Amino acid sequence: MANEVIIQVNDSGLGRKYSLDGALNGTPNGGVVLGRASDADIQLLGGLISKRHARVYRADDRYFIEDLASRNGVTVNGVRITKPARLEPNDLFAIGDAAFLFAPDLEVLPMDGGDKAVIVTGGNESDPTRPGFGHVVPVPLAAAPTPVEAFLGKSADLKTLLSELLRFVEERIPFGAAGLMRAREQSFEPVCLASSARTVSLPKGLLRAALARDQLLYVPDAAADTSFAGAPQVGTPRSIVVAPLKAGSETTGLLFLHADRPRAYEAAHLDALAALVPSIAVVLGLWDRQQTLAATLERMQVLHATKTASAIVGDSPVWRELRALIAKVSAAPSPVLIQGESGTGKELVARELHAGSRSAGPAAPFVAINCGAIPEHLMESELFGYEKGAFTGAQKRTPGKLELAHGGTLFLDEIGDLPLALQVKLLRALQEKQFYRLGGAQPVSIDFRLLAATHRELRAMVGAGKFREDLFYRINVVNMTLPPLREHADDVPLLVDHFLAEVNADLHRRVRGVERTALAALCRYSWPGNVRELKNVIERAVVLLDGDVIRVSDLPAEILADHGLADAPADATLPRQLDALEKKLITSALKRARGKKVAAARALGISRPTLDKKIKDYAIDAFAAEEA
Repeated sequence: MANEVIIQVNDSGLGRKYSLDGALNGTPNGGVVLGRASDADIQLLGGLISKRHARVYRADDRYFIEDLASRNGVTVNGVRITKPARLEPNDLFAIGDAAFLFAPDLEVLPMDGGDKAVIVTGGNESDPTRPGFGHVVPVPLAAAPTPVEAFLGKSADLKTLLSELLRFVEERIPFGAAGLMRAREQSFEPVCLASSARTVSLPKGLLRAALARDQLLYVPDAAADTSFAGAPQVGTPRSIVVAPLKAGSETTGLLFLHADRPRAYEAAHLDALAALVPSIAVVLGLWDRQQTLAATLERMQVLHATKTASAIVGDSPVWRELRALIAKVSAAPSPVLIQGESGTGKELVARELHAGSRSAGPAAPFVAINCGAIPEHLMESELFGYEKGAFTGAQKRTPGKLELAHGGTLFLDEIGDLPLALQVKLLRALQEKQFYRLGGAQPVSIDFRLLAATHRELRAMVGAGKFREDLFYRINVVNMTLPPLREHADDVPLLVDHFLAEVNADLHRRVRGVERTALAALCRYSWPGNVRELKNVIERAVVLLDGDVIRVSDLPAEILADHGLADAPADATLPRQLDALEKKLITSALKRARGKKVAAARALGISRPTLDKKIKDYAIDAFAAEEA
């Protein structure tokens, strides 16, 4: 294995790296322990960190992190873990108030005069939803010591450091105050720091000129200077100095000085400011990137909250067609109506459509509401939200689901259960792209993609006057009908493997698989509860299982009854019952395949020679199956 490391990425130890060479295999208590205890492998002195907080260990050439029953838990990419979680390159994990980057094979260049470094983030082309870490570079300070360098060792908090640097500027250059602005293309965002800089009106033309010319600009008397648009404004200071701040080749912001009297600054003041600009630019750039990292973590949390627990599983012709339709429709903003029986995976398809939408980035919300699960008198406030005092108990303004879905996707599950009175209000909101909260007087604008689902036949409800025709046509731009599991039973073996892997991981079990006869019984069952029922059956079997293979006897009574086993004679031995079931399953498979043995063997999950042998052993008439 390569020398793998973790690097601290928050203020308390920015850039400090720790080796994971001690995270060895084979011992229950092995690995690298992180915590406040003096005997911890990596000692961390944060206020929210337990004595033995977490453990990082290596198993099968992969790294995992485990929460050691700490008070404040462990999060990986913003999500709290409840069991050991595998660490992937560039994963971010937090232990109390310490945050780390898992960075295998990453070269760390130390800062001059210390053991810390600066993390520089970059994009990840292969997966734009994850933060990328391109390289690590030292802070480019002047070789000779300066008063500014002394600040770098005093404060680990970059925002506090910026504030101290501004105060230092004000002490060196009198008659005014200093401030910072972050550059955002053609806009300027003030940086709120605890400094003496009051809110001032600076000429926008001067700010743009400083960025365009990439040089320090000085206006001795802004009130008398008409060179810059917007100069003669009320509140504009008389003397203004603006200096671009660059971190490498990127301009991150502007440093400005202002004084109320004209010609307040002399050449010596400007020279002193120019000498301080590079150090302030570096610190602002680091703080800016730290803010970017925090925003990335927040987006990843939203992404985790909106992504599905599992991908669509299935390789039958009907699911291949459905997957192709999802890929074609997901990029368009058109509303989609998803119909199908309960448990067929309507919300899963909706999340796939959201994830593939061009307009829905990684932080775009996916807001789902079940129209049949909320009482009618509460449904309106759930959809539209309400203002403070709109009704008894409305103690503060609360946004509704329509408002929360702005910029993303709104999924109305079981829309057929939506009351007629609310159907009218929903239609109006969709048409006008705005609505009023309950008790509100100001309209709220909305822009989202609408996805709806139902197990009901909406066309019949329209004819019966139970669903509005205009709303039906509004939501039924693209229609998807999901087949029940009994119509694509060929996918049952794939689904069984998928759910078995999920349940094994969740319950820390090692069930190897399903016995052939039991799998055939699962394939033959009619599944009134569809995929959801299948998942529950697998989970139940694993929970109650004593061995490592699911057998016929581990299946629920309703599945056995569906194959006649529940009505077997009391004196019938288990081998006789299993033989009878296997004969019945083979006969049924041959009938469904119209006597084609290759297709029947594939459906049963056995080879063609094995099928031929069983046909001979059970004296099954394959020709009769072909005629049927």
